[in-house]
Amino acid sequence: SLFGARTPHAQPHRTLGVQPPQRPATALSAPRGAAAVVAPPPHLSLKAVIGLSTSVPPVYSCDDALVYASSSLCAVLDGPGQTLFSRHTDDVTALAASPTEAVVASGQGFGREPIIYIWSSRGEHPVLRKLPGHHELSVSTLAFDARADVLVSAGMDKNHSIAAWRWRDGALLAGGVGLQGVPGALKAVAFDPHAGANGGPLSFATCGAKSLKFWALDGGEL
Repeated sequence: SLFGARTPHAQPHRTLGVQPPQRPATALSAPRGAAAVVAPPPHLSLKAVIGLSTSVPPVYSCDDALVYASSSLCAVLDGPGQTLFSRHTDDVTALAASPTEAVVASGQGFGREPIIYIWSSRGEHPVLRKLPGHHELSVSTLAFDARADVLVSAGMDKNHSIAAWRWRDGALLAGGVGLQGVPGALKAVAFDPHAGANGGPLSFATCGAKSLKFWALDGGEL
């Protein structure tokens, strides 16, 4: 029997389901003569992770820290030590690093809230900005412009929505349709490093399933 549940005698051609526990689980039973097995204290905290989410490319912050996703965590390797950003409530699905300061953007997905966090790669990784509510299902890719003033995100909703954010104050500058009616997700976004000079529009490219698009952000429109 499983968990102390009683099961009938085996009969030919009969499959028995797994029985649920009859009472809440407590400390594990120890063999006779051995010390009792004690549950770990509730105040334990996670210190490090081993392994990474291979579907999310790691990034280097501008202060040379390596940042990678591991389930719902972002691990930061700066020298021999590892620290964790643990504010996400679902799998991390996208990462981007600012080219000008020690700032990282991370997006989550496959849950109710595909949130984007912008946070510091230094110290205890304080949150600098939270960008919720625009995308559905998941955030598939992220990128900062060359001056790190604008963050572009793409979603995995049916229109593979594109959003341009002035992330420092959380303002949504513009939104667009990325891959309407095309299966698959937008895989990457990249800014023109020379765009926006002398007050000109920012420009970037997105690519995905059978798609390559070029965009310009000019006066609140894509």
